[in-house]
Amino acid sequence: ECGLESVKMYIAPTKEHLLAKFGKKFKNINEARVFCLEKVDDSIRYAKKRGIGVISYTAEDMTSTLFSVEDKDFSYKVIGTALDLGATRISIPDTRGRVTPFEAENMIDDFKKNFASYNVEIETHFHNDLGLATANAIAAVKKGVGFVHTTVNGMGERVGITPFGTIPKGDKS
Repeated sequence: ECGLESVKMYIAPTKEHLLAKFGKKFKNINEARVFCLEKVDDSIRYAKKRGIGVISYTAEDMTSTLFSVEDKDFSYKVIGTALDLGATRISIPDTRGRVTPFEAENMIDDFKKNFASYNVEIETHFHNDLGLATANAIAAVKKGVGFVHTTVNGMGERVGITPFGTIPKGDKS
């Protein structure tokens, strides 16, 4: 036992990401989707069995759900599964760094509407490809998101994520 209090797990439920990452392993997207659900199930059960209290599932590439009903339906199925199994936080990332603040707000509103019956904390993870990571993060906080993934000194994958220094300080009221 490592004494962990929280764990963060990632797997992209979107078709393009599943095929890019696991396409050679499976004959078709349906097999990859079964794999995705099994991995979420196995991982959350494993964490719960070890007494980890904060389990965060990151549904990578969630912004693709803005452009694909098929991706949204399956992504929400995976998120629902994670929540049913005991995930306490869900991270909604802009993996490709392509949304605007308006789209970020709509994603958060839609997520909250679809998962209103769950007591879930929401995280965001905005990439800065278009220079909108900070604006998107502020829009998400305005919509009630409690956690924003940030980077320090611009360090991070690709173009980085929301810079820590750009997030306004102050109380959330």
